[in-house]
Amino acid sequence: MPSRRLGARGETSPLKKMLFIAYSNMAKSASAGTYFISMHEVILSLGTNLGDRENYLYRMEDELQNVLMPPLMISQLMETEPLGTAAGQEWFLNRIVAGRYGGTPYKLLDSCQAIEKRLGRERPHKNAPRTADIDILLFGAVLLNDARLVIPHRHLADRRFCIAGLMELAPDRPVPGTGKSVRELEREMGEDVRKQGIRFVATGTRN
Repeated sequence: MPSRRLGARGETSPLKKMLFIAYSNMAKSASAGTYFISMHEVILSLGTNLGDRENYLYRMEDELQNVLMPPLMISQLMETEPLGTAAGQEWFLNRIVAGRYGGTPYKLLDSCQAIEKRLGRERPHKNAPRTADIDILLFGAVLLNDARLVIPHRHLADRRFCIAGLMELAPDRPVPGTGKSVRELEREMGEDVRKQGIRFVATGTRN
């Protein structure tokens, strides 16, 4: 299944089309010394392994349409084996999402965590089962490593589903700090990563 563009329920709303045109016009006016908003190409991972996983995943996508500029690009759906968790947890449902964003990495993090909270995520302990998990994998060419946020995501290259989704959406994109593209990281993936459990999920029509 190829990656696809996602608008509101598959379509871009008139308001978002107007905002897209407005942002484009502001960017074009930069050379004239007028107002300019810098847009960053960002890639996120979505995950859920608690409750109605498919419903939570679609709700994350819907919420992100109010955060990222449309259209969003989404990978195919993947079911993945939990890593670093207590035995007995359900497999995750994962998807990689790409879009454009005009704020800072920290503002995007705040927005993602607010979505997680609205969808009922609780954090009783590390690696607990979760209704919603949104991670920032890439944020333009940004390199960031502090107590609150690491970009590129620290597990980008050692999670098979992350590389699989990135290969769909942006195989030739450079990964800051590595000197390599996504395609090169996939080619050099270790055997332990290749052995991680993953199933590609075919879904029906979305309700």
